[in-house]
Amino acid sequence: MTARNRKLIVGGILGASILGLMVIGMIFLNDRSDTTEVSQAQTLPHPSPSVNTSSEDPTAEVERAYLRFWEAWTRANLDLDPSLMAEVTTGPLQQLFVEQIEELKAKDEPARISVEHNYEIVLLGPDIASVEDRYVNHSVRLDPDTLQPTEPDPNAPVRKSHTLRKVDDQWKVAEIIEYR
Repeated sequence: MTARNRKLIVGGILGASILGLMVIGMIFLNDRSDTTEVSQAQTLPHPSPSVNTSSEDPTAEVERAYLRFWEAWTRANLDLDPSLMAEVTTGPLQQLFVEQIEELKAKDEPARISVEHNYEIVLLGPDIASVEDRYVNHSVRLDPDTLQPTEPDPNAPVRKSHTLRKVDDQWKVAEIIEYR
């Protein structure tokens, strides 16, 4: 057996091992379904105790930041308070969210943000991560006086990819892509 053949065999074994680990990881991630509903009287729960929330686990940090983003977005829409988005977003996206909330505020149209999450987190580097969320949207606009819905529940499936970046040692949503 030549040295070249040995390298090809060892490389093939390593490649197959890595592929096997990736398949096992994908199976694990696809079995994970996190369902969270946000309403005016309820906040997002903390990650389950089975999730490692130490500062050494960047995936847990990204998950907490992602859920904080949704909590802030929910509160901002209900209270019509755009300032809440500064802690959870960055870059041009932050200004876009502020403008959306200010537009609702000018119309005096609060909204109840309610979604059923089903997301996967992928770390792309030490300071960048992606959260692919295939959620069901139940968000509705509310009457400003009674806080009762003024429209039916859309019960619509949505697929979005959220890019989070670490800014001053804090994960923030920097970009959102919606797939149609």
